[in-house]
Amino acid sequence: MVGAMNGVKIEGVVFLPLPPPIRVHAEVRTQEATVMDGPGKAELLRALGTLSAAGKAILAAARAESSGEKLQEFVSQKIGQLAGMINLYANFLSSLHVQKRSDAEDLWKTFYRSASVRDQVEDLMQFESEWNCFLSDVDARLKANCFQAQLTLGTQVPGHMTFTDVRSGREIRLEEFLQSKEMLLLVLLRHFA
Repeated sequence: MVGAMNGVKIEGVVFLPLPPPIRVHAEVRTQEATVMDGPGKAELLRALGTLSAAGKAILAAARAESSGEKLQEFVSQKIGQLAGMINLYANFLSSLHVQKRSDAEDLWKTFYRSASVRDQVEDLMQFESEWNCFLSDVDARLKANCFQAQLTLGTQVPGHMTFTDVRSGREIRLEEFLQSKEMLLLVLLRHFA
């Protein structure tokens, strides 16, 4: 045996001493306990409540502004207010120190024995269902109010079909566009996220 780097060398193999053992503190945790830095029940309740309440406020405003004859104005000018949900969900996930919705669901499953957590989760699920119904309703109303045609290569577009001139914002019939001698780029869009 020959000493090498504070270790022992036997027939070409060097054995180095192990670092001192790391002391591990073991403790018993309840089902509702989370990792040391993770959110607790109070943080979860606060995050769920904030998301539901703020989401309901956005939904109520959107319903009011898209009711009856206001639908076209809502879609063309105010649809952006729905994007507020993106920030709400981002803040929700961030406040829970998670990256994905499934991680948040795993967290609330940990606390699901609590009646207050169950109530908040059910409230969020109800809100999300109402949100989806609202979007489906707006989409259905838009489809009912528009001319729908299946266009294929070579199909004639009716001249009386109205379009929006993106430069001026005014409604104009296709035949009016075609009467001008200018080059025309016609972009047909139907998008509602």
